[in-house]
Amino acid sequence: ISFRRCDRTVFRYVSGRKAVDQDKADYACHKNVIERAFCPLCLRGGKMFKINNKTWEIVKISRQNPMLMRSDGSRTVGMTDRDTKRIYLADDLRGKFLDRVLCHELCHAFCLSYNVYMDIDTEEIVADFLATYGREVFEIADRLLIELMEVA
Repeated sequence: ISFRRCDRTVFRYVSGRKAVDQDKADYACHKNVIERAFCPLCLRGGKMFKINNKTWEIVKISRQNPMLMRSDGSRTVGMTDRDTKRIYLADDLRGKFLDRVLCHELCHAFCLSYNVYMDIDTEEIVADFLATYGREVFEIADRLLIELMEVA
């Protein structure tokens, strides 16, 4: 895997670590710290991660790759393969659209990893909802939790 840095900053939770001065400048609450990290979306090649102790891989591929062809012959920009436990993303996706496609495909991976079964139309609605509104929901929840912990 080759790694390429970008200017985008993302945040991740680090549980059980006490906040230091830089963390306090970012966000910190209770025993968890939200720390700055390099953008994982700019990694080329495969990126491995786990959901419910199942290993998945994100792979960026050309839009012309057969893995991005639907059964009806139309093309898509993201696809989750239950057999190989891989999420394929078109390699030319950027910014908010990349974020949305990634969140959508992760929803499918979570459903598969936790054996959450629903008809495909319903799963698509849930994945689209998560991709569209999920970050806002969790940003508000995180902010409220920080505020609630400060009050306690």
